Amino acid sequence: MTGRRRVGKSRLAQEFCDRAGAPYAVFQATRGRNPVAERADFVATLAQSRRYRGRGWSPASRRKTGTWLCARWRSRCRMTHPVSLSSKPVLLLLVGSDMSVMEALQSCGRPFFGRAAKTTVHPLNPADVRSMTGLGPAEAVDAQLVNGGFPEASYSRAVLEAVGSGERTFGTMAARAGGANALPSGTLSPLLATLQDKRVLAADLPLSAKPDSKNKRYRIADPYLRFWLAFLARSIPLIDRGRGDLALERIERSWTTWRGRAVEPLIRESLLRLMPDGEWPVGSVKWLENQPFDRHDYDALVRAMLTVPGTAPDTPLVAVSRCGMEEELPLTAHWGAGGSRAGVGAQVAAER
Repeated sequence: MTGRRRVGKSRLAQEFCDRAGAPYAVFQATRGRNPVAERADFVATLAQSRRYRGRGWSPASRRKTGTWLCARWRSRCRMTHPVSLSSKPVLLLLVGSDMSVMEALQSCGRPFFGRAAKTTVHPLNPADVRSMTGLGPAEAVDAQLVNGGFPEASYSRAVLEAVGSGERTFGTMAARAGGANALPSGTLSPLLATLQDKRVLAADLPLSAKPDSKNKRYRIADPYLRFWLAFLARSIPLIDRGRGDLALERIERSWTTWRGRAVEPLIRESLLRLMPDGEWPVGSVKWLENQPFDRHDYDALVRAMLTVPGTAPDTPLVAVSRCGMEEELPLTAHWGAGGSRAGVGAQVAAER
């Protein structure tokens, strides 16, 4: 089971154990610790687990089972381990946040290749959030913007903080992450490739009939990580001082501006599931609480459309607005925050 940190993997595993009604033990490994000490702690955890008591497992049998598992689990898995374990009445659930490492366990030539089932825990979608919280459509989308997980801290933190602060181009990220001197291309390019491989960063290419990789725009892939880097990371000293009120004021001051950009990937991904055919429209997103999409916004959309290679006067124009649309705008389609539970992450529905 993999997925970003804080996305809910451990809670999901605990729910599974509680509902299964079978004996279980949970062991939290420590990265970088001596493998011998880790195995000893695992055996002790299994032997002392209250979940086994009163269920036909004597202390000796618990220690024997733990020793049997650890004997086949060294700092790296042996090829025979999954085969041996599959014949026993034991379910081994491995949970990890480094998705590239977890995926490597099942790659060709690795111990679990073809022998393990993989589950990725994704952040809740807007429909889940609305169902669980009882919020309205627009409020559920707001809640979705701070829901998800985040990756392990790494040497790439400066790059992540640059993107989280609003930098989206290669040049501005290099300048921001490098401090006094911009990061050289030979340093930044591998960092960006690694962060994309780990699904921490996403890169958007311009909608165009011609390839345009030079104008690639980067963004944080996970909504919670975007929120954390923009607001929470800088607020930790305030919270440590007991001034969470000041942290909240910072968030409220910048929330509307930050949300306007953060919501765009969510809407784009949702519209991709909603598009009725293969025809690609050109559109605009306006996510303000008290300003509808009006003629001024439409005229700006038309001007922007004319700069996109491959468009024509009959290219469909669409819009998404939190606060509705001005009447009689010649849009092919438009969407709002409410409506049916189909499409746009099961929350933003078509209003044709």
